[in-house]
Amino acid sequence: MNIFTQKLIEKQSKVGGREYLSVNRASQSLLNSVKSRAPSNEQLAFAPGKPEGPLGEEDDMSLTECSPGTFVELRRNEGLAHGVVLGDTFIETSKFIVTLVASGEVWTHNEGDIMFSIPAFTSAQQAIRCGYDKIATSQHEINARVEVLKRLRALENAVEQEQTLLTSKRMNLYAATRHGDPKKWGRATLGEMTRLLNKTPSITTVFAAHKYIMDQPKYFVAREPYTSTQTFNVRPQEDVACIEAINNWKRIPNGPLHQFAEKARAVIKQSKQDYAESFSEPPSQQPAEQIWNNSDKVILSFLLRSLRPFRSTQSDPYSLGQSAIMKLLDPHGPPIADYLVYRMLVDLRVIAPWQDIVSLNPALDLDQEPEATSPRVKEKNAIVKRSFASKPLPDSPLGPEDFYAADPLHSVRHDFGNLPVYVIDDLKAEELDDGISVETCPGEDATWVHTHVADPASIIPPSHILAKEAMARGSTTYQCHRSWPLFPRTLTQRGMSLGSRSGSGSPDRTLTFSAKVDSRGNIMDYKVRAGLVRNVHVLNYNAVDEAMGFDRAVRSYPFGGVTKPAETKIELTPNQKNDLRLLLRVAKSSVDKRQRDGVVMYILPNAQIEHFKLPPGLNSPTLENSHFRGFPSFNVSVSSIDGIDRGSRSIVAEMMKFACRIASQFCTDKGLPALRRTGEPMMVSSEAAMERILSLRTPRNYVPLESVLPDLLLVPKAGYSLTPKRHFSLGLPEGEGYVRVTSPLRRFSDLMVHWQIHHALIGSKAKPPFDEAALVNYLAANVSQEKVQAYADRVHVLFWQMMKLKRWMEERERTGPVENDPLENLQGFSTNVPFKNKSEHVLQGDVIIPSLALKGTVRNAEVWPLSTRLSLKIKDIQLGVNLKVILEAKGVV
Repeated sequence: MNIFTQKLIEKQSKVGGREYLSVNRASQSLLNSVKSRAPSNEQLAFAPGKPEGPLGEEDDMSLTECSPGTFVELRRNEGLAHGVVLGDTFIETSKFIVTLVASGEVWTHNEGDIMFSIPAFTSAQQAIRCGYDKIATSQHEINARVEVLKRLRALENAVEQEQTLLTSKRMNLYAATRHGDPKKWGRATLGEMTRLLNKTPSITTVFAAHKYIMDQPKYFVAREPYTSTQTFNVRPQEDVACIEAINNWKRIPNGPLHQFAEKARAVIKQSKQDYAESFSEPPSQQPAEQIWNNSDKVILSFLLRSLRPFRSTQSDPYSLGQSAIMKLLDPHGPPIADYLVYRMLVDLRVIAPWQDIVSLNPALDLDQEPEATSPRVKEKNAIVKRSFASKPLPDSPLGPEDFYAADPLHSVRHDFGNLPVYVIDDLKAEELDDGISVETCPGEDATWVHTHVADPASIIPPSHILAKEAMARGSTTYQCHRSWPLFPRTLTQRGMSLGSRSGSGSPDRTLTFSAKVDSRGNIMDYKVRAGLVRNVHVLNYNAVDEAMGFDRAVRSYPFGGVTKPAETKIELTPNQKNDLRLLLRVAKSSVDKRQRDGVVMYILPNAQIEHFKLPPGLNSPTLENSHFRGFPSFNVSVSSIDGIDRGSRSIVAEMMKFACRIASQFCTDKGLPALRRTGEPMMVSSEAAMERILSLRTPRNYVPLESVLPDLLLVPKAGYSLTPKRHFSLGLPEGEGYVRVTSPLRRFSDLMVHWQIHHALIGSKAKPPFDEAALVNYLAANVSQEKVQAYADRVHVLFWQMMKLKRWMEERERTGPVENDPLENLQGFSTNVPFKNKSEHVLQGDVIIPSLALKGTVRNAEVWPLSTRLSLKIKDIQLGVNLKVILEAKGVV
């Protein structure tokens, strides 16, 4: 019996019983005060809902109360409905909710349509008695539905009365919640704003306030995922003034909008000409004669501000102004859409033809100023300098700019001496978080592997101003042209990043997670220690694979243009080669164990942007007239995780998994609260289907989605739990758990665990830095940012994939057919059964094009089964906030 199994049996009684962690506590104090006055169902009980995403791509950060009998408010495409949940169902790998709405209809909808919910609005039994059918099939069901609808109408009447009371108060809620800086966004929770309107709110008051605020999108934007955050972003005063100015001007005949349009047409014509003439030039920017006056700049600023992600759960305050401006610029153009606004801003020279609009999303708060001249970067570097110069007295309270006076774990650090530590990462990696070591166990069928993780918690305390800012940001942001680090580079390069002390004679501080692994991939023992490492070797994946003869990562380049890789040859000693072979053997034993345990993961091709070159000094977006010419060069590579997860990359990945498993066990043993990653297995149609899928696995347990999709019922989302839950894709059973700890320099949640572990290693008898409530609050406050960041990472790559495709098609039109054209004989497979697009009155379906790692939409589709192979032609590339590849299906392959 391995040590994890033994401890699981010993502690089973302690880890059972707690469900997934719910982050619907952003308004918990409000909820508690309301519940104290709501002892019965008649007075209702409030809880927010949960968003839903396709094919398990999104993390499940929260659990909506969607059990039968739950009241829900549904919002989509600016439509609104109230209803009571009857149950759920599964359609094409996704979970849907079945709801009886106030009109008497039964709707099937996404969980993401739920914006507000009240659990136990009716009894579950009464909801179930209503039945699932569109039309009630018995008098029994009719009676049940009538009773539910009566209750719904009573609630609607009560909320209408509360809304009347709230609006009669005439309180300027915007003035009370906006940011003091007219350029910056504010933020306020539903609970805070409800109390501003009514100091002793009832449940109906909370619901009425929610409706009142949602109906004012000019001032308040629901912060996604709203059902978890229960928070609104409050528009900057400059944004509101800009919206109001355009709405006023569009009513003035021959006013500022018409005067702007006259000037703009000439700029648009010249801009299109510049783009065509300089198609093959490198990117450049030159100042042009300034023709924009102050009113023009307000209009340009309005269009630029309008190009932001915005959910249709609220009306768009920019839509009418957009339409008025665009119609003046192109009276015969197609219906207004975000991709047309993006294209117009390029033609108006507000944004460069190569501007990635993802980085402009205000929710990311990315500093657009180059690091060399950025005031924000200079301010943070000054804080780092002052913090290192500060020398707080031992045991004295730390100020907001005080680092630790000394290493808190100095007395308990284990010196690993001359043990080689291999830091293996990409050639251009900026933050070196982790390294690995290996030691044999003579006479035993086991090996010790050590994951040494950078220890920023030994320098920066949770109270530091930079730690507070990092908590709000969540993680480093990487884009193909630059990155925005979680911590200032002057800090990570001075004692934080592994290898940063090389040459100074000082060892690197680490938190080291050690696993004793037998030949079948079982963890037999573990240790967590504060470490000192001295013999650090910084290597890169390609160099290690080449020197060791390991399987190298497999990538394709559909558009060609592959440049010769940078010189990566290295010389390794016989001992170093032995270490790396042993590490690969341990990594393979872990993979093989998952194969025996029946783990299977579906995979999709994904793309990477490589060799992106953008010269410094380019200024975009800008309201000053410029000549943009040329375009940056870059490559798009396509790969799958099965083609990447091999050789040295597999070594590093498996050692990191061991470390995160050990961190979970350590937290369990020491009673430390920690957020654990969880994941359930995908659901398939039958046992026979699962057997077939298992037989299709690669040696690393992967199966292409195309092979799985026809039998796939549901892919559960990954989630968080305070207890060690199951993580199927990693082969971890209930009770073991997985805590991410290997990237504290670029992911704040990892650093939080480090502070927890520090507390235990010191042997402190006080409470740890973060109790369960603090972790719940952190997740509630940061779930939105984590989702925004994950979405931005995906869309950033997709933008450049589509840009490459668009320019490839333009080049083909200019020069004629090309050899090895990736668009010839293009094929994809269907990922859903085509459905009627109600707004455009066409049958459409989604497909994935594996060779390009792109998802597209087929218009005027036919009805075909899942995973149908189709011959495709690209009809349009729409670059904007909502990126779309429009396809034509030429036939079934």
